[in-house]
Amino acid sequence: EQQRLVAVLDSERESGTRGLEGLRQQVHEMSAALDAAEQRLRDAHDEELPQVLEQQGNVAATIGATLQQLDERVQQVVAQRQAAEQKLKRAFSAVQLLAERWEGMRARGAKDLKVSHQLHGLNTRIRALESQAKMQTIESLQSLASSFEGFERELQVTDARLDLLDGLLTGGYEGLQRANDAIARADHRLLELQREHPNVSADEAAAVLEAARAHVGQAEQEFARGTEDELVRAAAMANAAEGQAQKVAQVLEGLPKRARQIRELCDAIAPSVLADRTRSLDDLATLMAEYPQHWEDGLVDQVTHARALL
Repeated sequence: EQQRLVAVLDSERESGTRGLEGLRQQVHEMSAALDAAEQRLRDAHDEELPQVLEQQGNVAATIGATLQQLDERVQQVVAQRQAAEQKLKRAFSAVQLLAERWEGMRARGAKDLKVSHQLHGLNTRIRALESQAKMQTIESLQSLASSFEGFERELQVTDARLDLLDGLLTGGYEGLQRANDAIARADHRLLELQREHPNVSADEAAAVLEAARAHVGQAEQEFARGTEDELVRAAAMANAAEGQAQKVAQVLEGLPKRARQIRELCDAIAPSVLADRTRSLDDLATLMAEYPQHWEDGLVDQVTHARALL
């Protein structure tokens, strides 16, 4: 067991771990105590052998227990070093992934000084962790655990910030697309209806569509600025433009019915219709003139009013 511990300590020293001299010294002390116990057994006379065996047996038990404690401590150091190496490797990978993700988001138009500062802070922090890990002393390995906890919290904050901006970018882009599509559909339908029903006025619908286009233009400008506030405003403007276009589409769906109503009204006041009704009224007035004694009060006024209406 003592030889195995020495081999493990040698291996850790080759791996760069420092500050193991105290553990190595304790192992050597246990080795010396074990040698002394063996020598005492060899030097014992036959008559004292039973007593010496009992004494050295107790010594061996004590040495075994101490070696077990030393083994647990050595294994703890080994585990701490390996954990530090793995955490440092994962930390470098995580920061690299965040940086690549941010570059991709910047290419899509994101601009955020807070993220840039957070990434710079993470790079500074990870270099400090790397320097701490390279010390490879027992104390530095022990303190690395708490240092990594703080680093991982900063990593999570930055990742959450990127999630927020990524969602705003995606939502803003999709919102602009939906708004443009809705405007295009409503505009196409408006042109169709104007061709099919030239007598129907759709000026109000056209004005609303023009306002919706203006909203989209403003939203695109806000979106291009790329910060959190501008992206939020861009999404709101795009949603407003989409809502305006959808309302126009609903209004346009009712235009054919309005066109029918207009045609019916036009038919009702067509010159030929008015002429026929005027002749009928004249015929009635002529007939009434032949029998004035039968006229009721007010009939003359009604005829005059009807003619005025026509």
